[in-house]
Amino acid sequence: MEIPSHPARPSPPGPVAAAPRVPASVPEGEGGTPAPTTPPAAGRDGIDIVTDTHEATGATITSIVSTETGEVIHQVPPEQVLDLVAFLLEQHRAHNEKRTRHGDH
Repeated sequence: MEIPSHPARPSPPGPVAAAPRVPASVPEGEGGTPAPTTPPAAGRDGIDIVTDTHEATGATITSIVSTETGEVIHQVPPEQVLDLVAFLLEQHRAHNEKRTRHGDH
């Protein structure tokens, strides 16, 4: 059986911009420790980046929040997904407990 060949993807039109250069060393803070860095978007343009932990799953939540209103503009992962995962984890635990009580393995 012969595997069909696929044409290569065409190159994007025009030149591709190079990524910005990152300094090779981290600037030092007090006592020779690396200086703390702030995420590029934090506090600028009226937004802040906030991280939190979802209690039921332990997942890290990253939110983009308006500094003016406190409104969550975007959240990753979405709350609905985290709630679904928490529900499925609880169902899994309940199923395993039931199997353990009845001696099913």
